[in-house]
Amino acid sequence: MCASISRSSGLRAPISRAVSARHSSTKSRASSNRIARSGRTSAGSSHRFSPKATDRSACTANGASSSSPKAHSTSSRCASTREMQLDLTTLRHYLIDTSPWIRDAGIIIEQAGPDGCRLRLPFSERVCNPFGAVHAGALYSFAETAAAAIAVTAFDMSGGRDVLMQQGAIEYHAIARDDLTIDGAVDAETIASVDAAVRDEGRARTTLTLSLRTGDDTNVATATFTVYVRATERPLRSAD
Repeated sequence: MCASISRSSGLRAPISRAVSARHSSTKSRASSNRIARSGRTSAGSSHRFSPKATDRSACTANGASSSSPKAHSTSSRCASTREMQLDLTTLRHYLIDTSPWIRDAGIIIEQAGPDGCRLRLPFSERVCNPFGAVHAGALYSFAETAAAAIAVTAFDMSGGRDVLMQQGAIEYHAIARDDLTIDGAVDAETIASVDAAVRDEGRARTTLTLSLRTGDDTNVATATFTVYVRATERPLRSAD
């Protein structure tokens, strides 16, 4: 688990190097560059944000194709001191039950709390390609859902937050014919840094990197997502 902090005058998006295959799509025609510790940045996204936007980068343990901005917000409070925990039922309802494709894929949020999140994608024919392995699109959807769960759990702190999946990339390392899991957490320093930026400037940005692993700990894919966090008064509708 690691964290690095950098600032820039505008929003920037990272790009992960391809290993054996690359899966990407985007609705915004944003150029993307890796944000280094030195603060090096390049062309920004098409979204209009304040010049005060702050970049934050976080590397998670066990734990990227581009995705259009997708809001993941919640009104439950997960304080930076971890005094409160996001309700797991509400998280499952918001990320799984309200998304038919994700629900039908069988993605399960097994754990969400102060120590991070664990998600599982059971192996089944519904997520397979013609070769009997887990489809690349299912792998990406699984990773994006995990990133959303981790970000919402970590960054919905002392005030309301919108958590936006701004961009992502994924590197495929091996085929999978087994259940997959993702374990991820955001370190306390990054949580505090993002919280301060959202409180002071109304917004912040961070990067989550996740590994998709089989039961024998084979790293099937590595996914990286750019997460944009902003203050909001809009509550998340909890499960009935």
